[in-house]
Amino acid sequence: MHEPIWDQVTGDELQLDVQLRQLLHSNSKRAVFRADYLDATDNVRGVLVRFFLEDITHQGERVSRFLEAKYFEHPHLLRYLETGTLVREQGTLTYAVTEPGDVWDSESLAAEEALRFAQHVLSGLEYLHSRNLVYCVLSPDTVVPEGSDWKLSDFSELRVAGIDTGEETLALRRTWDTCPPEAAEGLISPAWDVWAFGQTLRKVLTDYQAKLPDPFRGVLLACLNINPASRPTLSQLSGLLETTGPGDRETDLSTAASA
Repeated sequence: MHEPIWDQVTGDELQLDVQLRQLLHSNSKRAVFRADYLDATDNVRGVLVRFFLEDITHQGERVSRFLEAKYFEHPHLLRYLETGTLVREQGTLTYAVTEPGDVWDSESLAAEEALRFAQHVLSGLEYLHSRNLVYCVLSPDTVVPEGSDWKLSDFSELRVAGIDTGEETLALRRTWDTCPPEAAEGLISPAWDVWAFGQTLRKVLTDYQAKLPDPFRGVLLACLNINPASRPTLSQLSGLLETTGPGDRETDLSTAASA
């Protein structure tokens, strides 16, 4: 849904060498533009510019997450280039300039591509978890293709593992349908992303609703265990997907989930 506030945003206001070109997506709280960006070496490159309309009680939190994301270096994480804030009459906007990624025309993947998608997403999540960070908003909407790679793209809701009962965190379950049951209690752990991974994989396999391929059926059952402590770790999931044969994966994943 197009919102009037995004008509009033121009690249000149960002105090960056950015020319906004095309509004790709918007709602009342966020928007994504395609843009041209003059980088530090005076080369013009295509980028995306993401905008978020901030609640006054949480101003500054998102830009801090984006500042951290600028230092992420991983082949399955979208590169963040610049971030900052812009004050408008309607409120404060946080923006982030990122590498573009490719257009994903359909969220339904064939089994072979879904396996590559799963492996790349797990790799990106493992990098974040190694830094004690939980992605929190994994869904088909927050993963983008770039050539033959898949990359996590939205670092607007990164959280440190722990307990957070603040309204901003508790509101995530109302915004993202891939959040786990424990999100209602503000329990943030790597198991949150495991549940979301299962939900995301289920969504990209919509063409197989009647009969999921063997490599994925066990993965979904393991990830969607209602008990966070009983879900497999990312390394278990990644290792099983990479090293076991299709006929063995379901049994092995069920074992991992109960370990």
